[in-house]
Amino acid sequence: RTPEDLMFLDELALMMRGMPRLRVVSVVARGTVEPPFLSGRMDMALMGIAAPDFAARRVYCCGPDGFMAAMREGLIAGGLDPEHYAQE
Repeated sequence: RTPEDLMFLDELALMMRGMPRLRVVSVVARGTVEPPFLSGRMDMALMGIAAPDFAARRVYCCGPDGFMAAMREGLIAGGLDPEHYAQE
């Protein structure tokens, strides 16, 4: 819900340093945030801000079933190849 609630930030930062093409964007539901955090509930509008080129990427999604279904539908409708979408 807030930046303080996020796990593995140090590990993700280390991964990004070692993998220059990896981009991690953390979205929190509440609070005033500054980059690299975004605030709000992840939807296609926020996806357009976080990764405007999402249709040219591979997307890995995790979360509640309803969230993952909505993201998959929106991403594919936005041009993402279904073969480039994975979820946990």
